[in-house]
Amino acid sequence: MIDIKSLSSTKCGVCAPIGGFGNHVRWLSLLDPVFQFELTPLAEPRFRKIPDTSRHITFLDADSKLESFSTQIYSSKRSWDNWLWMEFLYREDLDEIFIFDHREDGNIATVNKYLTLTIDPQIALKSYFKLNSNLNHCTPSIFKKQSSWQIDSTLSKQKVMNVDCLYQPVLDRTFYNTMIEWFELSDCYDLANQVHGLWFDLHQRAEQEFVAYTNNLYKRIE
Repeated sequence: MIDIKSLSSTKCGVCAPIGGFGNHVRWLSLLDPVFQFELTPLAEPRFRKIPDTSRHITFLDADSKLESFSTQIYSSKRSWDNWLWMEFLYREDLDEIFIFDHREDGNIATVNKYLTLTIDPQIALKSYFKLNSNLNHCTPSIFKKQSSWQIDSTLSKQKVMNVDCLYQPVLDRTFYNTMIEWFELSDCYDLANQVHGLWFDLHQRAEQEFVAYTNNLYKRIE
């Protein structure tokens, strides 16, 4: 359940292939002061949807946003085995203020302007495999093929950006500047860089823990 205090007058969104960092780019956009809200996700114990107040987040100012990232969204509890579950806690509610989609013919078509993200298929595979090793029932080769989008760059309300530069500990300044200019957002780079660092560190840790777990699970007895 989301309680919206204020939001951009321009309906915006992000469209990205699976493993294309789309949800992270949306979170970075929501750091702008124009987006103010509180969100309590719904838990589903035995299919009963009830508010999970223990995972409540507050986006009212820079301090509360950073606190929500460090204690909830990108907290130390996040790893390879719960990454997607934690991501989906907030994902659908956020669509009310800033849409994220994996399909260009989906809900993203209803916004005024959006980013379409492209990514090197190998980077998408490396970042996503540890989070969902069955790749949504795809082989690695099919997954990489699906990550390589053919983009219609003629759409006036769409801007195409490559996200390969995001898979590093420091938020790429050129990428960030282009993103906020397109969405007409304020420059919150210092805050965005802190949030990005949390995200990247968790990706690295999730990778290490996934490799350690699988090595231990399948180690051969000598």
